[in-house]
Amino acid sequence: MSCESNDEYSVKGTIQDIDFELSKVFIAHDTIPDFMLPMIMPFKVREKNEFENLNVGDSVHFQLIMDKKEPYANQFKVVGRGHLIERDDFFS
Repeated sequence: MSCESNDEYSVKGTIQDIDFELSKVFIAHDTIPDFMLPMIMPFKVREKNEFENLNVGDSVHFQLIMDKKEPYANQFKVVGRGHLIERDDFFS
């Protein structure tokens, strides 16, 4: 499904890795209704303060903003602990 600028999606998933240098968080996310099947993927985080309370293994809810220039994630809410999945180096 194509998306227009600034479409927003509510996403649930588990943080698998955090790359502070590249401002990305790798998340194993659930299905994003009407948009994407479950997978592990990197999400750009624009605001550094979003990382303050995030840790690998956290189960999170967040917003995916499909900005025309660059999609990004924000409004992270830690809701518990999730399951870590063995990850290959596909996105490294």
